[in-house]
Amino acid sequence: LALKNRREAPVPAGPMAHVAAEVAALPRCETVPTIDASELSAAEFAERFMRPNKPVLLTGVSNGWRCRSEWTREDQPGERVPDISRMADLFGDAKVLVVDCDAPLDTDLSRQEMPFREYARYWHARRDDSGGEDGGGDARLLYCKDWTFAEDFPDYPAYETPPHFADDWLNEYWDEQRVKGVGRRLGSHRFVYVGGKGTDTPLHADVLRSFSWSVNLAGRKRWLMVPPHRAHHLLDARGERRPEDIERADVDRFPDAEKSAPVVVEQPGDSALFVPSLWYHQVRNETDCVSVNHNWLNAANARLSWAMLRDELEDVRAGLADPDDAADGALCQSLVERRAGADFK
Repeated sequence: LALKNRREAPVPAGPMAHVAAEVAALPRCETVPTIDASELSAAEFAERFMRPNKPVLLTGVSNGWRCRSEWTREDQPGERVPDISRMADLFGDAKVLVVDCDAPLDTDLSRQEMPFREYARYWHARRDDSGGEDGGGDARLLYCKDWTFAEDFPDYPAYETPPHFADDWLNEYWDEQRVKGVGRRLGSHRFVYVGGKGTDTPLHADVLRSFSWSVNLAGRKRWLMVPPHRAHHLLDARGERRPEDIERADVDRFPDAEKSAPVVVEQPGDSALFVPSLWYHQVRNETDCVSVNHNWLNAANARLSWAMLRDELEDVRAGLADPDDAADGALCQSLVERRAGADFK
């Protein structure tokens, strides 16, 4: 209904034209305010940040969460660190995806699946920063990412979604499919991340151009966030690729990357960062971190996901040389799903 009653912005010509039209209609934003979660109601959050697609950092969100008390420990007064030994005791047999952050590209070749207990052994064997280059230990930067923990352990109430982020069509849809008996592993956009100092996630925009929220249970993260109206500066001269790291972008290949002027956010523990749709971002763990992340959709941003899917479909059709293939709806939808993570259904 929200999509139906909304007047669409004029669609300009060019690649990703539907998304570009939506970006042009969004209010501009250059800052990320920090607000105590107890001082911002869900309704105020929706009015000030969610609907206008603006980021915000909420503090004091994970007090009382089981995962905060069982997955982290106090290292010094007021500062918590991941308790990997405790997590291994609780979830050691769980299969998790681990990414090598030193690999030149984040592809399937840089990813491996292992029991969390094995990742914990790596964690404890890591090189000590104080030891220098000859300090011994495992020098790899391995990051446990996209762990669908809530799906793996449905009877373990690790946390409660903050009320600000509770209107979640995307995960509610997957939950409904499981209740209908469609089966596990159907899909999930609830994740846990565990990474040591120096691990990172390269530049990207979230799946389906969804919202995301990230609660840092322990440690400190550094985010670089590019407002949508400057995201076009990230593209190379051919308009096809973006750098993995804005701060280390090849100036010959990405001559305008510096103009993207990302907003820097330092995220402490016990805080939630709301990342709006279409905000390209990259994240680095400044210290050892453990976090909970959700991707989500609702009436406030479904139109942006729809615009992205329409652009993906047009791009797929344009790339098919055979007119019959371009007219094959089933084929085109399967290619859209492969590229975007969903199709029109």
